[in-house]
Amino acid sequence: MIKVKIKNEGELLKQFEILGHAESGPYGQDLVCAAVSGIMFGALNALDIHFLKEVDLKVLENKIIITNNNLQNQSLQIMLKMLKIQLSTIQTQYKQFIEIMEVY
Repeated sequence: MIKVKIKNEGELLKQFEILGHAESGPYGQDLVCAAVSGIMFGALNALDIHFLKEVDLKVLENKIIITNNNLQNQSLQIMLKMLKIQLSTIQTQYKQFIEIMEVY
């Protein structure tokens, strides 16, 4: 199962931590893992290009951590909200393979 932990400070998005594998199909045919990977790589690339000085990006063996160091940047908040919506959309269809937990 893919586990997503979203840390908030009030209404503002502070951190995303994504770990695990969906295991919704055989290796190379796991559509849930492919969808989440595509979303995450797109987000990481965009954050790296547009907000590198305002985020910490960590890509580890089985975990991705995105930390927002400038909570007041509205453009960055919009981008992180888009990431949250995309992951939530996958979860709506595939609850048994992706879990999203929000911490306030």
